[in-house]
Amino acid sequence: MTADLPRVSVITAVHNGEDFLAEAIASILAQTWGDYEYLLVNDASTDRSPAILTHFAAGDHRLVLLDIAQRVNQSNAINTALKVAQGEFVAILDADDLAYPARLDRQVRYLEAHPEVGVLGA
Repeated sequence: MTADLPRVSVITAVHNGEDFLAEAIASILAQTWGDYEYLLVNDASTDRSPAILTHFAAGDHRLVLLDIAQRVNQSNAINTALKVAQGEFVAILDADDLAYPARLDRQVRYLEAHPEVGVLGA
């Protein structure tokens, strides 16, 4: 990886997830591992999700907003983010999930120590 690219690309796809979205995003922003980009995909939400995404993105340069105008589904929304992801590793966080503060740190260190592992769940 070159120095200017993030080590991890975190992806959250959301469609009308305003109830838990802020907490999900905050759990990534609270990570002890800081070398990441955070790709937030708005899958044609009609609730307050776009405003929540915009609010968080305004405060952190690592957050990248991707908007899909016509609803696809979670898998296709994640695939949209994968096309622009720059990290060596990819972490997925659902919009109604929380990540423990050391999640990314523990996962990256595990994958570094075990290069034979290709996929790691949390």
